[in-house]
Amino acid sequence: MTGIKKIGNFIQSNTAALGIIEKQTIRGSFFSYVGVAFGFVTVGLLWPHYLEPEEIGLINFLVAISAILAHVGGLGINSVCIRLFPYFRDPMKRHNGFLGLSLIFIFGGTLLITGYYFLFRQNMIDNNVGKSTLIVRYVWLIVPFTVATILYNLFDSLHKVIYDAVIGVFVKEFVFRLLNFVLIILYAAFAIRFQLFLNLYFLIFSIPALVLIIMLSTSHQFSLSFNFSFIGRDLWKSIAGVSFFGLLGGMGTLAVSNIDKIMINRLIDLEATGIYSIAFLFGTIITLPSRSLSKIATIIIAESWKKDDLD
Repeated sequence: MTGIKKIGNFIQSNTAALGIIEKQTIRGSFFSYVGVAFGFVTVGLLWPHYLEPEEIGLINFLVAISAILAHVGGLGINSVCIRLFPYFRDPMKRHNGFLGLSLIFIFGGTLLITGYYFLFRQNMIDNNVGKSTLIVRYVWLIVPFTVATILYNLFDSLHKVIYDAVIGVFVKEFVFRLLNFVLIILYAAFAIRFQLFLNLYFLIFSIPALVLIIMLSTSHQFSLSFNFSFIGRDLWKSIAGVSFFGLLGGMGTLAVSNIDKIMINRLIDLEATGIYSIAFLFGTIITLPSRSLSKIATIIIAESWKKDDLD
């Protein structure tokens, strides 16, 4: 009976938190599954019919490498958002300059990634001459794709910490895939060139980040001002530690889900990457509910940790 009583006490004392998790998980899963329906039709059926395997491979290569580089370029600030934002939380004070601190992180990370790109650009071109000519032609898109991903990751995290995890799922899983579906229809109907298609794809790829930025600015919860006086020595140490280990820890997960496409292009070519990417699509459907759940559940856990509420 003691165990049952503990469970009852837990549910009673955490009803609000569980309600937030339940509602946002259900809503997020709904948008994810509707989005994956568009994604399946677009990427699983229409892309193979209207695009060459090399072209599909190029798009997936750019998305995969930008995901990995964006994680490095974020310098662990997304982990800081999730774990340490409760210590900054104060709507009356615009959360003590947390947005300004976050922008410093990603500005430094963007400079780092841009430097990396120019340092290894020629090496990447040399490795793909003769087998993946589309990468040679569009290698410059790596930086814009990476910056768009960095911005999305940051502002999605900021929305999550103010308990609005659904908007990130909505724009990324639903709006992006819907617009991608419209794009391939236009490509098929008007026979536009692949270069224009790729430019429009990047524009659509950037829309989720732009929407999140606009939505956050209209919430008036954050400001661009800095408040370094608020951050004491202990909090600085926590920020450094969380960002460092968040950077290392997250790299493993991203590598597992993205490095395969980069390796296939490296070892074979873009055509093989495109074929593999289509097959890989079917395995991602089962992960959709966990994405929505983790987005909001981690925020609730971090808030409870800050309050020392470990029950």
